[in-house]
Amino acid sequence: MLHAKTSFSRFLAGVTLAASLAAGGSAAAEPDEPESARGKNGSPTAARDEILRSSEWRETMRDWEKWLAVQKVYDVQQVKKLKQQLAAKVNRMSAEELGDFLDDMEGKLQILMGAEARDARRWLTETLSVASDKYAKKVRAGLPDVANLSAGELQAELDRFEIQRGQTRQSEAAFQRARQDRVKAVQAELRQQHEESERALDRAAQSQNAAAQGNHFVPSTLRNRKSVTDQPIWGFGWGFW
Repeated sequence: MLHAKTSFSRFLAGVTLAASLAAGGSAAAEPDEPESARGKNGSPTAARDEILRSSEWRETMRDWEKWLAVQKVYDVQQVKKLKQQLAAKVNRMSAEELGDFLDDMEGKLQILMGAEARDARRWLTETLSVASDKYAKKVRAGLPDVANLSAGELQAELDRFEIQRGQTRQSEAAFQRARQDRVKAVQAELRQQHEESERALDRAAQSQNAAAQGNHFVPSTLRNRKSVTDQPIWGFGWGFW
């Protein structure tokens, strides 16, 4: 978590005061150059060096390196590019611009290390862990340019991401509900088909049983009659003795 920092404008004010005291209060800044851009010896370069050597700057850069090490969303090449971009940006800045940049960087790191950004990183990390190479590349291409965005712009990006993620969750929930409904419908249809098949088998079995019983059925009138060959023949017909 970031330590509380005093606004760097106070540091610049201290640099200006020191420069004024070192010059005996007699040396005035050039009309087109702010007093805060001069160091203790009145040099703009010295003012830059004082900012870059300050404890506020070193602490902020440590927090920046810490965040780059903690996050798992930007890949190795992207992290390398972010560092290069930030270094190039800092090298072009005047002392006054460095002061404004440091204040903004502190705010930006507070956003990046905050709970909202951590939750977003966790979600993206989980998404990327199961994504195809093509989709992962697309996701990473859309990540915010944290080296060049201001704190306000970064917060706006995070807010937009949260809105999109909320919409994605709603779409996923609707898709899952529709999927469950389809599964239930298929299961109900399969149960109905199974029940109809069972009933058809029962009917076929009953028909077979009835047919089998019919093949051995003898009317009672016939069951009580004897065959004519079983009757004795007396006094008539051929074969009379």
